[in-house]
Amino acid sequence: MTIGSLTIEDVITVKPGQTVEEALDLLEKHGIRFAPVVDDSGHYIGVFGLRHILTNLLPVSVNMGDQEQKLDFLVGTAPGVAKRLQKLKPRMVEEVMDRDRALLYKDTPTWEAVRMLVKYGSPLVVLENEKTP
Repeated sequence: MTIGSLTIEDVITVKPGQTVEEALDLLEKHGIRFAPVVDDSGHYIGVFGLRHILTNLLPVSVNMGDQEQKLDFLVGTAPGVAKRLQKLKPRMVEEVMDRDRALLYKDTPTWEAVRMLVKYGSPLVVLENEKTP
């Protein structure tokens, strides 16, 4: 069995030139947490999702890798987060998207897709074939 038999066919996508606000509205409208980013020709170029927004909203001191952090200071920081969100909304998707996501193809065996899910986490991007850039 290949991963192609398990993929979603009607994929919601965003464009790199859309604003973060437009992309967030699209995610909310469809009840999804991420979407592939495709160019005008429909070629995959990255992934945009809620994780990218959260990464940009958290203070730099929280985004310091795998180090254990004390988050006590975050209590009462909602105004700072709201300001960062307002600054983020007009930015372009291409500025905050993930271009380095692991890729799978529809003919990838299911066991390999499970291995990739364990190694890289969700979401997994599945393309038609290896000729897709």
